[in-house]
Amino acid sequence: SGVMFGLAFVFRFQSGLFVAGFLLRAFLDRDARGFGLRFLGIVLMTGLGALADRLGYGHWAFTPWNYFQANILGGIAAQFSNHPPWRYAQWMAFYLPPVSTLLLVLSCMGLWAGRKLNWVWGIGFFLVPHFILRNKEIRFLFPILPFVPWLCGMAWEGLSKAWRTRLTSRPARVFLGLCVVEGALIL
Repeated sequence: SGVMFGLAFVFRFQSGLFVAGFLLRAFLDRDARGFGLRFLGIVLMTGLGALADRLGYGHWAFTPWNYFQANILGGIAAQFSNHPPWRYAQWMAFYLPPVSTLLLVLSCMGLWAGRKLNWVWGIGFFLVPHFILRNKEIRFLFPILPFVPWLCGMAWEGLSKAWRTRLTSRPARVFLGLCVVEGALIL
């Protein structure tokens, strides 16, 4: 998995945030062997990426640092948009209600329910800087979309039996059916 994490970082630098959260949780779990092997794979792939940059640019360049320096420290990213930290949640709540609002709530519940899992820490480390930085676009969150069904499933599993009974009642099934129809019509 370290090689895959390293490739993810080389091809999309922001995925390094996810990788950092995942590795921190592995470190806190005292999984020294897993942490060391993953870290070694990341270093190997990042080194190969730097070598590819050397061959492409004709001189040594560490493009993740250049990207960070220009966009974050240099403020270039802030020139594109300027939104408050809660804008992603606001967009999610209003894009396709009630489906998007339900997904947002269930995803947050899933993050809480899985707070001891490495990949949930990765998502947290990925989300926090994206919420803090002023430049926001929905496409920045696309890398975590594959995790949304798992988060929603963990939230559903965490609901008490009484709540699950209420959510599978006839009115809830009608509501969910309307959500499906609405989604199909929009697509």
